[in-house]
Amino acid sequence: MVKSVRPVLIYLPGLDGTGKLFYQQEANLAPYCEVRVLAVPLDDRRDWPELTQQVLDLLPGPEQPVILCGESFGGCIALLAALAWPGRFRHLVLINPATSWRRQTLLQQGAQGLSILPAFTFRFAALFFMPFLVTVSRMKREDRRVLLAILRLVPAETIIHRLKLLDSLNVDDELHRLTLPVLLVAGAADRLLPSLAEVKHLAELMPDARIEVLPYSGHAVLIESEMDLARLLLQYDFLMRTE
Repeated sequence: MVKSVRPVLIYLPGLDGTGKLFYQQEANLAPYCEVRVLAVPLDDRRDWPELTQQVLDLLPGPEQPVILCGESFGGCIALLAALAWPGRFRHLVLINPATSWRRQTLLQQGAQGLSILPAFTFRFAALFFMPFLVTVSRMKREDRRVLLAILRLVPAETIIHRLKLLDSLNVDDELHRLTLPVLLVAGAADRLLPSLAEVKHLAELMPDARIEVLPYSGHAVLIESEMDLARLLLQYDFLMRTE
């Protein structure tokens, strides 16, 4: 019997770029696949092509199947990588992808005002915005502390730069080229972006997409205590159970 090759899951994080909020899911995924996380430095100001190029550095040899998983801002990088190298990925997973940002006029106007705020106010703004990022009641206390600490580390200039990148992103006309199986995950209680409407929109543009709706989850769903990405990928046959 030929032994199956262990797959690699590449995780592309949200706007913070650190990948440090993936620890809970990484532990759950470990029995089924090798996990690699893209870490974007906090002061990184690179544009989409350069960010997408970093995914190449995480790719294994051609014999190992790859699951590309992007969350929020990372979902945009994942789409660009899948479009750039369509033959290198077996599955694509997008979790509350931030592809809808450019259509959110009020949010864009609010983001433009960030540039005039003093840098020290962002430490306090992180606490204010937490309820928009997560469903707080679905998180453990220690996870809330980790999330808040990471949010306070991201410089204002980095946030503004990455939001401007989202303003410029429009890949709708190219998504018909993505013929690989795609799982679109939406938190129905997302208060930051209209993720449920967005995954439905994306599914209409992709040949082989399916949708998973998490009815009580917010935007940063992967840090919620009840979220198990491994279980979800097993359910959709994106991962195989081990013996």
